[in-house]
Amino acid sequence: MQSPSMSVNWVPGITLEQLEKECILKAYQFYRQNKTQTAAALGIALRTLDNKLERYTEDEQRERERKESDRRERAEILKRMRGIQPQDGIQASPGINMEPAQNIGSEPQMPVPKRDQVQEMLPGQVSASGNRKRG
Repeated sequence: MQSPSMSVNWVPGITLEQLEKECILKAYQFYRQNKTQTAAALGIALRTLDNKLERYTEDEQRERERKESDRRERAEILKRMRGIQPQDGIQASPGINMEPAQNIGSEPQMPVPKRDQVQEMLPGQVSASGNRKRG
């Protein structure tokens, strides 16, 4: 007995392993988590079904852990970028040294010439090539 909502669709790019996983999980859902009926309907041994379901569960757990680790890593990077000091004994990455703006002195780090020291050039004094016109 086939249910339209329980169909398995192949699309370009899906692997046979992914298709098999989808088929097994949909059959398992269709038979309301009854492993004996699911294995019989798929024509596989009950032990094979158990092994595959266990592997799928482990894969999902690893994927959740990987996503959580990525999320924590992104949060730490954002904290460092915003100048928030890491907590709980987590060290900042080497090479990243940020300090809050209030700790920066009022004097610029690089000397900037004063306005009267900068020579003003009028638009007519420079040619299109960037050379001075001689007058």
